[in-house]
Amino acid sequence: MTQRGRHLAPRIRRLSRGWALPLSLSLVMLMTGLAWADNLDSDGDGLAPVAAQDINFGTVCAGAVVDQDVLHAIRRTGAVNNQVFANGATVTVSVTGTSSASLAATMGADTQITLPGNWTISENNTVSTDTALSTIVFTAPGATGPFSGTVGYSASGPGATVTTTTRTDTVTVTATIEECAPVDVTAPEITITTPADGAAYLLNQVVSADYVCQDEAGGSGLASCDGSVPNGDPIDTTTVGAKTFTVDAEDNAGNTATLTHNYTVVYDFAGFFQPVENPDVWNKAKAGQGIPVKFSLGGNQGLDIFKTGSPTAVQVACPSGTGTTYDAIETTTANSSGLIYDADAGQYVYVWKTPKTLDGKCYKFKLGLNDGSSWYALFDFRK
Repeated sequence: MTQRGRHLAPRIRRLSRGWALPLSLSLVMLMTGLAWADNLDSDGDGLAPVAAQDINFGTVCAGAVVDQDVLHAIRRTGAVNNQVFANGATVTVSVTGTSSASLAATMGADTQITLPGNWTISENNTVSTDTALSTIVFTAPGATGPFSGTVGYSASGPGATVTTTTRTDTVTVTATIEECAPVDVTAPEITITTPADGAAYLLNQVVSADYVCQDEAGGSGLASCDGSVPNGDPIDTTTVGAKTFTVDAEDNAGNTATLTHNYTVVYDFAGFFQPVENPDVWNKAKAGQGIPVKFSLGGNQGLDIFKTGSPTAVQVACPSGTGTTYDAIETTTANSSGLIYDADAGQYVYVWKTPKTLDGKCYKFKLGLNDGSSWYALFDFRK
């Protein structure tokens, strides 16, 4: 986890660097353009190039990693000869090192400072408007107590009176290290026993939800565990088709988890009733006759039970006869195909009006229901 450090200690403003010169000598040096020295100022809050350069990360947990941006500028201040950058100079800022293995510093995309074309005549305490940026990363050591370290920087570029002028600066980093309780970053674990993923349940079957959520040992503790219905309550089986059951969990650290199981609700289809035999028996029938296909769905579920395009009949290879079981279909008179529900028998009846063109062929009659299931029976229309 990374956090941005801020200044917790008062800023210390550097007013000057170098020697204290007599007034007369200072005036002479000012006239020659060498009265003031240029210095690298590194600002530890990354907001403004002022002379405050300390970073205090405050209290940091042992092992934690925090970071802070540092803004770098060139400041005209201090009376030191031959330490002035040239007009329009491009000054490159770099990291020279750290005093502790717990500190690391990298320059950002902006590593250069471009000075204005009239820089050499700048007055005391003038700060470059162009800046460079770096980032200091502090990895808190395991030992508790106060920490103090430094990061060194240098700035090099063409000098006003020499080929290259180099100025250095140091940023001091302080913190107080303490042992902290482990941070819970692990999401709770969810187990759904019922409904099982991919399970099929009967229409209106009473199925009680069974799930549990738990946080890891030593974690922050479980804050919530909510399913599509409360644990122990019946899941949704009131309509047929594909269903989902979802459980969401959250611990007291804000870590969340979600688990979803898919299940299907189907009709209570018990197979075909007489006169149609179920596979692998072949039903011997006469093309052109009406065939009453009878079945039960566990009660009257209305007449809108077929999936789109169902029922269908698909021609298949006829059996060879050896070892094949046949059953003759009783002759039924029917003017057209249709579906009815026989309340007395508790059965659906679909009269399949077979065309005479089926003569001499074999077919698989497929009954597709809107619960996603499909059932079939085998018919032989050979004489």
